[in-house]
Amino acid sequence: GTRALGMAGAFVAVADDATAAYWNPAGLATGSFLSLLLDSQRTETWMDRTDPFTPATSDASLFTGLSIHSVAMSYYRLRTNQIDQFQNLEAAGASKVQGGTAMVRSLVITRHAAFTRAQPLWVGAHVGATIRYIRGTIGLDPGDAALAMGKLLDQVYDLDRQGKNDWDLDFGLTLGSPEIRGGLVARNLRQPIFSGPEGGSIQLKRQVRAGLAVRSVGGLLVATDIDLNRAMTVHGDRRSVAVGAENRLGEWFTARGGARFDVEGKNSRPVGAVCFSVAPSSGLYLDAQMTRGRDSVERGWDFAGRMGC
Repeated sequence: GTRALGMAGAFVAVADDATAAYWNPAGLATGSFLSLLLDSQRTETWMDRTDPFTPATSDASLFTGLSIHSVAMSYYRLRTNQIDQFQNLEAAGASKVQGGTAMVRSLVITRHAAFTRAQPLWVGAHVGATIRYIRGTIGLDPGDAALAMGKLLDQVYDLDRQGKNDWDLDFGLTLGSPEIRGGLVARNLRQPIFSGPEGGSIQLKRQVRAGLAVRSVGGLLVATDIDLNRAMTVHGDRRSVAVGAENRLGEWFTARGGARFDVEGKNSRPVGAVCFSVAPSSGLYLDAQMTRGRDSVERGWDFAGRMGC
């Protein structure tokens, strides 16, 4: 979601539109009565852009969702192109093993059709859950170690793919008032596994994240999120802390910004984000977001259109 990324991902306690289906299902109970959203995002991450053989990922997503009161239906498509470097291909889970250093490239496409329901527990406390039907398509294959990462990323689309259907469950919780609210979300509770045609597999690992949001009398919203477990990536283990803010400046303009940090990495570099929203008419919003890491380690952009009342 553009709003969430514009706050650097500090959104677990903020989620109040159709993207709550992903960020925190319990947030549906505290948001707009009606929310309709279409969102498109691109992100590219290189560990070292001065090294043509650095591990790299390229991600793209498309999200569309409709929420009415505390119920939402959504569809989102996530695509990840991933390049890593291993001493042997066996370390990557591939069946082809060669001597020496080898490049491994993978393509992961997941399509999620989701239903979300939120429910109050008592005053100020809500729970929610998202059940997702997933179509996962995996391509995994050794690449040419002589090729630079940029060229390998371009060739990822030529991989043979293997698909599988599965389902998963996310759970969310919110506590507090509109002025101070805490949130907790646990994603991928079933941790489904998708296999590639070359014998390798990729698992959607469980993710647990907590957040806190504070809104001042003047309308300034400040939020922070922290991952409660580590995520394994081609760039090493990661656990993020994010801080973001949102402020409405007049009737038709809203500004957001934030930064996130990896507290597990040895060479953690902050990633910053800015986002602007305009409201050409009542209840209609157009959002644009840009993400940039130090030394261009991460670059991304996002556009969205949303309606709410």
